[in-house]
Amino acid sequence: MTNYYPAFLDLQGKECIVVGGGTISEGKINQLLACGAEVTVVSPSVTSSIRDLTATNHIRWHQREYVSGDLQRAFLAIAATNSPEVNRRVSEEAVDNRILINVIDTPDICSFIAPSIVRRGEVIFAISTGGASPALARKLRECIENNEFLQYADLAPFLSRARQEVRSRGIAVPPDVWQRHINMTLVALVKDGLEQQALEHLIESLARDSNPK
Repeated sequence: MTNYYPAFLDLQGKECIVVGGGTISEGKINQLLACGAEVTVVSPSVTSSIRDLTATNHIRWHQREYVSGDLQRAFLAIAATNSPEVNRRVSEEAVDNRILINVIDTPDICSFIAPSIVRRGEVIFAISTGGASPALARKLRECIENNEFLQYADLAPFLSRARQEVRSRGIAVPPDVWQRHINMTLVALVKDGLEQQALEHLIESLARDSNPK
């Protein structure tokens, strides 16, 4: 089994091509748009939702079969047609031109595979089984979505503000001290709208534990 290197891509303003217009493509398109990508779809037909996106100029649609050269200027491509032959040709063009390529359910002709995703605010969990079992990846995603610890993700904006405040005060906080003070008490205070109280309590605790007497 391939040992994949996990990474998050910055697709803001980058050209991404989706070959195929079915429900799988629809999901991929929405994910790409959420990342700020410039999306072009190549397919003779598309779902009604994809058609709506073209009508509002959110994406471009080439209403025809894929032809060699369609990936020109692409940063990333996704092949999601019901034709293994077309998907293989898309992959070959991408590989020849050093374009990132994902072919649905065919990891052996992909240069990257798409993980199962859980998003909560600014936090993203990416789960992959390396292509061994997409069903297991989905199961793990559901376990995370239903787990109480996911509430910690809601602290991301607050902790970003806290980091800036700590730096402005010249307090050096070791990573283990930060981690020790990220707890459900903090989650509850922020959830109740008591961010300033939570911030003052956190900074006081961080300063004390970072400089023990």
